Amino acid sequence: MLLQPAASNVLPNSVSLATQIAPMLTLNIPVISDQTITDATLATVLAQQGGLGVISAKLSIDAQAKEVGLVKSVSISTVSTPNAATDVQGEQGHLVVAAAVNIDDELMARVEKLVAAKVDAVVVNHATPAVITELHAAFPTLVLFADDVTSADDAQALLKAGATTLVAKTTDHTELSTILAVAKVADAHGAFVIAHGDIKYSGDIVKALSAGANAVMLDSMLAGTDEAVQGDIIATGNENMLAGYEEHTSYNGSAADVIFQMLGGLRSGMGYTGAATPAELIQKAAFVQITTAGLIESHPHDVTITKSAPNYSK
Repeated sequence: MLLQPAASNVLPNSVSLATQIAPMLTLNIPVISDQTITDATLATVLAQQGGLGVISAKLSIDAQAKEVGLVKSVSISTVSTPNAATDVQGEQGHLVVAAAVNIDDELMARVEKLVAAKVDAVVVNHATPAVITELHAAFPTLVLFADDVTSADDAQALLKAGATTLVAKTTDHTELSTILAVAKVADAHGAFVIAHGDIKYSGDIVKALSAGANAVMLDSMLAGTDEAVQGDIIATGNENMLAGYEEHTSYNGSAADVIFQMLGGLRSGMGYTGAATPAELIQKAAFVQITTAGLIESHPHDVTITKSAPNYSK
């Protein structure tokens, strides 16, 4: 699928990337880092840039709560971080941060500890309506992200149970169809959607938002950055790679630089469609179907790429 260009008076550098992902949670950029690569270091950078980091559920309860506390304790300044996403508590607020949880015997104790650490949202892995109902009853004001949503029926049940936001899990073959289906249900409930999976280029971010997502959750695009949780860097020929990844994720430098490149592509895509905000992008975007040959033609081809941009690597 390809986004159809439209008549536009919107310049890329004039668009607003602010987006709401929960009733009381707004980001200044629609970017969230996946728990598999996130600790307090990356979460802090994400929040300073205007996004949100999700602290890994693989940590012990105390260790995860400590990571949340580290992000919350960072001193911020509107001079040095004018675009920071904050919880707006106090004079300037604190950086926002989320944490993932698993459905196990430690669930309630873990969430209680995270709430005490002032976490802004909890991502429930493999969420079920029963668990969402239990959490919503115990913590009625807590922002609950239901992860791994793949259908409209799942979305409906989870929202009725008390989920605030749905994390639409997508694959190569289902990205747009899943987001469209989940977003339709979310819109009817006044809820929110995060797209997660198969986002490889900044253009994929534009498409995900156009299909109805309020933000995207990234893993591979941020995995090769200095601040991400990662394996040891190993040298392979002329390129540094990260050990421990099945696909040998490339080393890309600082997360802030990668995010800057991503947002440049997003701004450009919004300009092409005449959308000044992510909300307008949902309303104005139109898709056209292209062939496999057309997809190949739309990317660089028949040339040797000697240096890939952080937001575009093949």
